[in-house]
Amino acid sequence: MISETTLTKVKGESDKMFHRLVIYATTGEQNYQKTADILNEELSQKSQNESPQKEITAKAIAKNAERWAWNERISLEEAKKILKDAEELDEEFRTYNRKIINILKKLIDFLDDKLDLIISNVDGYATSTQMNLLANFMNILDKAIYNYRLSCGRSTDNKELNHQGELAISGEVKSENTLKYTAEEMKQIQATTSEPDEEVQEFLDQI
Repeated sequence: MISETTLTKVKGESDKMFHRLVIYATTGEQNYQKTADILNEELSQKSQNESPQKEITAKAIAKNAERWAWNERISLEEAKKILKDAEELDEEFRTYNRKIINILKKLIDFLDDKLDLIISNVDGYATSTQMNLLANFMNILDKAIYNYRLSCGRSTDNKELNHQGELAISGEVKSENTLKYTAEEMKQIQATTSEPDEEVQEFLDQI
């Protein structure tokens, strides 16, 4: 059903014909017989102290509709309404999308700060806990990047970052950069489960 205020008269259309269009368009049924019944009820109320007027038939309403292109005019107004609603929703989407982007930016900044703390291990975490923290860090970061790219309308599989060819990588690895684990530490890392321990959970709770 469309609003009465969106309808406008066309050239040569009388007030009576336009009123019939309004009834037809705004009853929610767009039914010739229903429109005729409503109009006849209106006439009955107006002519209580006057001589009865000729009854309006569904056939007459159908002819009015064809003559003044009611269905075409109504369809056009409905299309305009759909477009207007879509534009309003699109603007609302853009508004909230900007909020989502800002939240994801804050999350990425938060993770950026936390990464240095995890790597430097200022809190003296056990090796298994440190590795678990890094695994959870990457999981959260992957999801943040995915949603950030999605919100920005970018590819979520990093296709534009793929490189076909060979890359020459060189660098100096110093002894202090090399991570070495004892057999006991390796057992602890391998025994790490998907369930976060207390220290890992504390980190996750801050996010």
